[in-house]
Amino acid sequence: MIPPAGSPARAAFYRWLFFAAGPLEQAITVKSQRWAVAADQENVVGFGNYDKTMATLRTALQSGPYICGEQFTAADVYIGSHIGFGLLFNTIETNPDFEAYVKRLYARPAFQRAEQINDEQFKSA
Repeated sequence: MIPPAGSPARAAFYRWLFFAAGPLEQAITVKSQRWAVAADQENVVGFGNYDKTMATLRTALQSGPYICGEQFTAADVYIGSHIGFGLLFNTIETNPDFEAYVKRLYARPAFQRAEQINDEQFKSA
């Protein structure tokens, strides 16, 4: 679930993992807590502002069906969980790019199997 060494997609893979763990999480947290970041301080908080962070993510999703292009990777699991959770709990604003991305991820057979296993375990608990 990682692009092969030497592939340009490998760099994108690491970029988006770090983007999700840093700027994306920070932007979502700051917005959900209603913390204000002054415009003159955006360059020191690690994500700029919420709108810029979301615009960056939307732009990345337009380059292919997955975050690294044509190949589904572990970065999609991580980014997809952020977006799916965010859409579900309104910490990420709804837009067609995010909705289409999550729909593609949720339609994958592996996701469907994981949901089925989760549902079965939840029922037996």
